[in-house]
Amino acid sequence: AAYGDWSIIAGHFYTLLGYEVVTAPDNFFYSHAFTMYRSEAFTHTGVLATHQASDNVTNYYGYTFGWDTGFDRNAGGGNFLGGSSIALSDNTSLTYITTFGDLGGPGARYGNGNGTGYSHSLVFDHTFGCCDKWNYVAQTDYIDATNYNPLGLGVTETYGLNQYLTYSMTEKVAVGSRFEWWRANSQDVYSLTTGANFRPTDNIVIRPEVRYYFGSDGAATALNTGGTASTGNHLLDTWVFGVDAILTF
Repeated sequence: AAYGDWSIIAGHFYTLLGYEVVTAPDNFFYSHAFTMYRSEAFTHTGVLATHQASDNVTNYYGYTFGWDTGFDRNAGGGNFLGGSSIALSDNTSLTYITTFGDLGGPGARYGNGNGTGYSHSLVFDHTFGCCDKWNYVAQTDYIDATNYNPLGLGVTETYGLNQYLTYSMTEKVAVGSRFEWWRANSQDVYSLTTGANFRPTDNIVIRPEVRYYFGSDGAATALNTGGTASTGNHLLDTWVFGVDAILTF
């Protein structure tokens, strides 16, 4: 529903947190950042109001049943979701989104729920260069919640910083890179991804990429399913190639 400078949605909707999104066609890379999987919600159920305060400022105010929960309120979540997006210029924006309260959260990602806490995401987005062909994004996440224990690392808070740089070579070809840092329980993990987008037609995109993981040995077991640093069977110090193709219609 919309009235004047306000619009309201109610139900199940994608999160405002972070830079990368759930819908694959709206991301440059095939893979996702550590922060998206470990420090952000995917969806919410509740109500969200958007207010266009001015030509340059958009504010968000919402209440949800936690992270990734439905109307049955799995894990008993109930929190504020909101923030602001500011257009600093025609080519530059800064967005702050927060959740605080009982963050809830069902399933293997959260165990019995995140508990009570606070999270935020900051995204700086800048387009520059000849014909605006370059785009730089810096995104940082922070979360601290009483039951938040990502990957069994025994910690209630994490930090993350991602940086993206893309270049549109033509209307059909773009190249880009992403560098990540994610920290939990004094363990640091990093990832460097380079890739490309090929668009042979308006509704097809092919996204090849190469990703390299490195960081603390202590993070290796947690970031892989069953592998350990001592056996070498883990993701760190590993190159991974991925590719997908998306057809929209």
